[in-house]
Amino acid sequence: MPASSEFQLSSLESIFSPSSIVIYGASSDPTKIGGRPLRYLKELGFKGKLYAINPTHSSVQGVPSFAKVTAIPDAVDLAVIVVPGDAVLPAVQDCIRKGVKGLVVMSSGFSEAGEKGRAMQNEVAAAAKAAGIRMLGPNCLGYVNGPQGLSVTFSPSRELRWPRLGSIGFVTQSGAFGSHCAAVCSNRGIGLSTWITTGNEADIDVADCIVYLANDKATRVIAGYIEGCRDAEKMAQAFELARSAGKPVILLKAGTTDVGAAAVVSHTAVMAGRDELFEAFLRQHGVIRAHDVDELLDIAYACAIGIRPNSSRAAVISTSGGVAVMMADTAIKQGLLVEPLTTQVQAEVRAILPLAGTRNPIDTTAQMVNDINVFSKCFEIVVSGSDNDIVVAHISFIGYDTVLMDRVYEPLARLRKSYPERLFILSMLCEQPVRERYEAAGFLVFEDPTRAIRAAARCRQSAIFLRIPQLNRNRHPVADAPLMEGALDTEHAAKQWLHSVGIAVPKEQIARSSEDACRVAEVIGLPVVMKVISPDIIHKTEVGGVLLGLDSIEAVAAGYQQIINRVKKNAPGARITGILVEQQIVGGVEMIAGIVNDKVLGPFVMCGLGGIFAEVLNDVAFRRAPFLHAEAMEMIRELRSYALLNGARGLPRADTESFAKVLVRLSGIALRNSDCLESMDINPLIVTASGACAADVVIVRKSATSDIPV
Repeated sequence: MPASSEFQLSSLESIFSPSSIVIYGASSDPTKIGGRPLRYLKELGFKGKLYAINPTHSSVQGVPSFAKVTAIPDAVDLAVIVVPGDAVLPAVQDCIRKGVKGLVVMSSGFSEAGEKGRAMQNEVAAAAKAAGIRMLGPNCLGYVNGPQGLSVTFSPSRELRWPRLGSIGFVTQSGAFGSHCAAVCSNRGIGLSTWITTGNEADIDVADCIVYLANDKATRVIAGYIEGCRDAEKMAQAFELARSAGKPVILLKAGTTDVGAAAVVSHTAVMAGRDELFEAFLRQHGVIRAHDVDELLDIAYACAIGIRPNSSRAAVISTSGGVAVMMADTAIKQGLLVEPLTTQVQAEVRAILPLAGTRNPIDTTAQMVNDINVFSKCFEIVVSGSDNDIVVAHISFIGYDTVLMDRVYEPLARLRKSYPERLFILSMLCEQPVRERYEAAGFLVFEDPTRAIRAAARCRQSAIFLRIPQLNRNRHPVADAPLMEGALDTEHAAKQWLHSVGIAVPKEQIARSSEDACRVAEVIGLPVVMKVISPDIIHKTEVGGVLLGLDSIEAVAAGYQQIINRVKKNAPGARITGILVEQQIVGGVEMIAGIVNDKVLGPFVMCGLGGIFAEVLNDVAFRRAPFLHAEAMEMIRELRSYALLNGARGLPRADTESFAKVLVRLSGIALRNSDCLESMDINPLIVTASGACAADVVIVRKSATSDIPV
């Protein structure tokens, strides 16, 4: 791990676990921004020492007040700064003189307010860094550490709707959004351990907070909201540390843009919308992506129970046949397996529910209204008689009947204890006491049956992600890939370089006359492909610079002049340095493979369906470099076009192992050349039954003016 990206957990303790706190800019009015943090700390029962900085008062809300931090006679761990933006630097300098260990700067007016604010923020951050002081913010809402009685925030949601204590650690770049999520958690009965807002992230960022939560004993699941990251390598390390701690990370990522600048010259880049890269980045490091608030909190709530299903097998039980079908459809779409129960189990269910649909999903009909005990018996038969690691039961509004729910509680609770490794979910409408009772017994409770299914699927996904072997980039074998050297601005030069680093290319030579082209074709063997060679032309087909399937010397001779004439007409200013005569690869599937270097996330490798329809069909998969063979195979299997490679409709099975080796090789090239390579586009990469061959390639180097926007 590079020294610049090391996580200093001990330094974060002064922020999130201080024994003494001073509020700089404290107000005697407990409803004001400067008064709320002090009031909340007192109300939540902070056991450490509290001080206030207010030069006009000797006491603020019953807490000793001083003109400056340096006047406090005791040591101070954390300073919470709530003063106007232009007063922050003097406050920080006062804290430095005192030896304060950590800062939470809630003040606004910094980088979010323009260049002047950015300059102020840089000055504050530089002063704190030079003194070895960690800082959360500025422009943040602070944090709440429930287990330690710490409420370092001015968010009104802290007093209006705050969640109970739980095991979900929540971190967000947006304080207002974080407050909203806390209120939603309160409404839904979801418990939080720690709640952190990072604001402008002049020092402490989301990655730091993920690492802190990964080491926090009270946190079982990490959830959060991000708009981007400034250090992808640091974020990746944080994800891996959370995964090694066995804690799922669920993120809601907002904001999408196009990679942009390289799109004009590279298929790979034009298909790499930045959000696709971030999606691949998260997936690669075992992070579950949520797309709205409900999904974020559903997944966090489900994962917080601590059950990681060992398989995707699911049983679906419902009082409604229609809902049963809807749940089964959702389960299949979410990757769960809804397989038929054995004939014996179906017979046992039918013995107590003669009219039930018993195959799976199980439709209990409305008979359970007459005898609620048949529901618990049906549940037990399905669980004990099958190997389904996930069981979701929908009982609708029956949950409102507390008498009926009391009757089935004991048998269901006993069943829960008997199968602790399985995930049990009840989909029902009920009052909060009923929900809490069943949750305490180990059941998840959802109102919406399809959300229950989706949450179950994400629990299974978290189990898979947590078992993925971790990647140590510094010890990765592809880190020794070759460095690009020489001018690679033509297809022929780029392919010869690829060949030199172990990626197969067709036999080819450059011809500079019709006679020369015929001679090359005879040496290579017919049929051949002919292409214009020009440093000014990237997409040769668009100017008529490609001819395929030339199977006679006469066709080659005529083709040479035909390409020259077409290119002079369609691209009159282009320099033509020759015509490439190339062996035509017969058969196989035209795929695409490439590299795109994102300004923030770094180098990625892409693969997908290639040829002239690459951009139209956009059937692609991405991975951040580097990765190993197993990950490359997973990329290939993600493609919709994988069926073509796997021998669909009688086609010969393509050599996907060789395809994967090319991707791994590109992974090393991408990592090694990230400082100089903007993009690489191999299209087509022809994958046959006996290998993979790069039939065309475009390499775009970074220039002094190249800039891929984020």
